[in-house]
Amino acid sequence: MTGQPFLCSYGGGHANIIVPVAKELARRGRHPSLLGFTTAVEVFRRAGLDPLDASSLIEEQSDQEYLEALEPFVPASGHPDITDAQTQAYFLAGFRDLAERLGIECAIQAVEAKGRLAFEPVLTFRRYFEKAKPSAVVTTTSPRFELAAIKAARSLGIPSIAIGDMFLIQEREWICGNGYADHLVVISDGVGDMLREYGLGQATKIHVLGNPAFDSLAESTLDTLKENELRTNLGWQDNTVVLWALGGSDGSTIGRRLIGAQEAGEMLDSICRRHPRLRFILRPHPNFPIPDLNFEHGVVDGEMKLEDAMNLVDVVCAEVSTVGFQASLRGIPTICYKYADYVLYPEFGWASAADNPAELEKLLLNGGIATSPESARGMIGKATGAVVDLIEDIVA
Repeated sequence: MTGQPFLCSYGGGHANIIVPVAKELARRGRHPSLLGFTTAVEVFRRAGLDPLDASSLIEEQSDQEYLEALEPFVPASGHPDITDAQTQAYFLAGFRDLAERLGIECAIQAVEAKGRLAFEPVLTFRRYFEKAKPSAVVTTTSPRFELAAIKAARSLGIPSIAIGDMFLIQEREWICGNGYADHLVVISDGVGDMLREYGLGQATKIHVLGNPAFDSLAESTLDTLKENELRTNLGWQDNTVVLWALGGSDGSTIGRRLIGAQEAGEMLDSICRRHPRLRFILRPHPNFPIPDLNFEHGVVDGEMKLEDAMNLVDVVCAEVSTVGFQASLRGIPTICYKYADYVLYPEFGWASAADNPAELEKLLLNGGIATSPESARGMIGKATGAVVDLIEDIVA
């Protein structure tokens, strides 16, 4: 099949899945077309890639009337990695699609009620793909624009691949709907079986290949010299160091609030006062930088490479962040705070669970914190090559 593979994703962990796939495709001479939404554009650029952004979906002349209707509802970007022009293009691409399906007045009502959550621009991607003629469409398993790209590809007969990150519990609501990807990459047989039981049809072929974003963990080893240097710089040579990976925001997730940076820091500071050997690092989500905060027994650090942070710490705590799962895969004792039933890996024995500060304190004090078994760690290191092999098989 002629044409380039087309890859797209949102930022954060989704972009981290796409980066190694795009690089490996380029290494093999495939040179994919790459489109980033929200913070993904800068993630791709920092990785040495040359992405498009949402403005590539816009047709300036025909979109002008939609822009005038939408303009009052377009927010400022609010993130250093997203320009206002990119935010406007993203909203415009989503809004035009809504207006074409529902009419402008109903589209405005949808945006007023749901904001960007109202967007699923299938028609926009159909027009884009009809011109670009990609050989395959590859995304992660996000909703909205990624889901729209999958549905548009399916409707045009373009092969499509969606790459899952972890256990796909929330994502199964749209993965198991009609018109999903031709191929779905998952991290384990158990995830595939769960999706089939939930209703994923046989039109989507499941491939157990792992998550390309985690392949770099196989290349990283605990560097004792680096660890000692980092601990010395902080004055924590003899301390037990806890990394708290913050979620995307303190908003609602499955009806439960994520803990914010100030609250997490104060809780950990309180525990550290009672147990002076403990220290902590708060790691912000890459899409949600936080202001400078001062704590007695901990620091906020979003600049340190994740690999270095994991070399430094003894325990990782997370709510729904993929950092918790990555830590478990590296064999670092991991605690899931309040969301064990949502992220699932603690139920497999790959992490311990704490539902309140007292349970967290008990685990940090007594030890015996769970991590993944040796057999589970064997899934990392090979996913990128396997996914690119799949793409090449499809477009051959």
